[in-house]
Amino acid sequence: MKSRIAKFLRILRIQNDENLKEMAENLGISTPYLSAIENGKRDIPSDFHEKIVNIYSLTSEESEKLQKDIELSAKEKIIDMTNLSEERKLLSIRYARKIQELSDEDFKKLKNILGEDI
Repeated sequence: MKSRIAKFLRILRIQNDENLKEMAENLGISTPYLSAIENGKRDIPSDFHEKIVNIYSLTSEESEKLQKDIELSAKEKIIDMTNLSEERKLLSIRYARKIQELSDEDFKKLKNILGEDI
């Protein structure tokens, strides 16, 4: 099954009548590197979102979807907790460790509290 980022990029290529090689050239990266990004074998560069938004003139809705897809494709995410109290830092860490243990009902409640629409 293709990743969300792979699906997004494929649709974008089709809309712009491009192949993988042409998109890679537009983004200033090699074709194998773009392919590896799509297949989850390489990390997505930090400027990837900005490049795609600018090169392909994405709408704000498309930009937001791309950002979500990039975030979901990340194997690791660094969260800046510099300005959090010790109590909030600890809660964040405990939450990250326990998320898999939440029941579906508790997960839905938490999503509702956070206002998350995934």
